[in-house]
Amino acid sequence: MDPRTIDQLSVDELTIDQLTAASGVPSRTIRQYQTEGLLAPPVRHGRVGHYGSAHLDRLALIARLQDRGYSLAGMRDLFAAWEAGGGLHSVLGTDAAIVPVDEPSVLCTEEQLVEQLAPLARPALRRAATAARLIDRIPDRPGEWRVRSPAALELIADLVAAGARPADAIAMFQRLHDSFDVMAADLARLTAALDRAEVTELLRRHRGSISRSVATLAVGAVADTLDDEQRDAVRIGAIDDRRP
Repeated sequence: MDPRTIDQLSVDELTIDQLTAASGVPSRTIRQYQTEGLLAPPVRHGRVGHYGSAHLDRLALIARLQDRGYSLAGMRDLFAAWEAGGGLHSVLGTDAAIVPVDEPSVLCTEEQLVEQLAPLARPALRRAATAARLIDRIPDRPGEWRVRSPAALELIADLVAAGARPADAIAMFQRLHDSFDVMAADLARLTAALDRAEVTELLRRHRGSISRSVATLAVGAVADTLDDEQRDAVRIGAIDDRRP
């Protein structure tokens, strides 16, 4: 390694070891990001690759997006769209004005989790919410949790405040996830014999369509079980409520 400190080096002449020291990201992870297309390769001077401020900025951005629950595949699509001069519709493959995007997860302490939904102070209900994939423990960070869908937790809190039993509200989402598992298994079977690269591109292109169709069908199914006044309340502003 260059004997000079990072502060003494130009910000655009860092080796991968120095980039690791400056960013806190292991070199193996940096190479993975390059393979995934999330990070540009270094500038080569002979056999040595040099990294710069743009690489540091990108690593910081990746860390922030990961903290909000974005996957590497999702970040790759976002970066590709931005670099191509596209907007959100380019990432989703459809009209961004009417398509719900993936909801970022939220990190919180156990105290904050209980503030959002008081019954989660009970270990049995936390276990049920974890099984329903509403919340997850953060590995190697005791007392910290990831809320996968803040909107789902907010709905459960409002249902409980209105008088619903917390266990029943959580079980509703358990059944919802079970149905998604069936859908995912069916999709896997449908595409098992198809070209893997083509299926990957199809899923990338139709990610927005999957999100929109699930939301539309869910709103419709809920509305179909309600009385007229409740049905109108659910459908007002729904994404499928755009017919003349």
